[in-house]
Amino acid sequence: MNSVTTSIVIVAYGKKMLTDRLLRSIEKYTPENHEVIVIDNASPDDTSEWVISQFPLVRLIKSPVNLGYGRGANLGVQYSRGKQVVIMNSDIIVTENWLSPLLEALRNTSVVIASPVYLDTELTLTEAGNEVTTDGHVHVHMVESGTVRRVDHISAACWVINKDWFDRIGGFDPAYGLGYYEDVDLATLAAAQNRSVVAVPQSRVIHESGGSFDNDMVAELSHRNHKRLSTRWLWLLRDHPRISNFRAETTRCHGRVAILGNDVESQFVASLCALNLSVVIVTNVDELKNRCSRDDVVVSKSFPSNVEQLKLLAPRAVHCNPAGIWDALLEAGISANSTPPRLRFKLLNSVRDNKW
Repeated sequence: MNSVTTSIVIVAYGKKMLTDRLLRSIEKYTPENHEVIVIDNASPDDTSEWVISQFPLVRLIKSPVNLGYGRGANLGVQYSRGKQVVIMNSDIIVTENWLSPLLEALRNTSVVIASPVYLDTELTLTEAGNEVTTDGHVHVHMVESGTVRRVDHISAACWVINKDWFDRIGGFDPAYGLGYYEDVDLATLAAAQNRSVVAVPQSRVIHESGGSFDNDMVAELSHRNHKRLSTRWLWLLRDHPRISNFRAETTRCHGRVAILGNDVESQFVASLCALNLSVVIVTNVDELKNRCSRDDVVVSKSFPSNVEQLKLLAPRAVHCNPAGIWDALLEAGISANSTPPRLRFKLLNSVRDNKW
């Protein structure tokens, strides 16, 4: 038996059958020596009782409150015994030979986080690593490289982490609360320490996003935590300029507006740009989906007839038609004006001093 134990930490909140499905896939496709720990984040259903009755070898830790994904993972790592730890969301399904390539990638001493590539339930690639632009927004890579590749970030729905490093840096920052951007923060911290986050295409898992929050909560958490991330890491990201796939965008802006469709008046766009808003025109819903909820406001002439579709594609944004743009900006907390936003370097001293 391999003397190195890998701990698999699953963070669950309700939806017990997702956890059941994940645990059964781990049983089927994980011959490596391992232990499984489930953190029940104060589930509103009988997830804990189900895990105890159906999976007696699984260690269950029940939190009295919902810690969110980051703090839930931190708790699980504290109880883990392995030198490497897998942290997983409960909406994952592992596939054959998923773990060994990740453990192999972690043998490189510069690598502290290794992730599989993510597929949907139709086995279509949905994420193979992300690019983080200077403003702290995330752009998904939809094309595999075929080899282990260093990335700025990749979703923490399934990460294998170097436990010693994770313990030294204190795990996920609890300041991010229930979720969103805590994984981007940790990946960026790794980059600040010249350590690597890698995507491993030889490992593939299915990620069926469980939707732990409703759309209003998604918008609130995303806005708040993106601001926290971009303020903290601007000093690092500004030294590594990225080229966005959306060429019309600007980095230094008061907020981001996406306009769906080509039939928009140029005067309308110019009025927004004059107020230091970054404006991009997306021609179809697929382009909007690929923006990964980075927009503050989405404008569509078809609104509100297509409101449900827009909420699915851009849950973080406030949605409106052109006539409602100013109210939407206010609702999104955007104070657009002709004065460019000031850079926020003075707020970053605590980061430079490693005072997290």
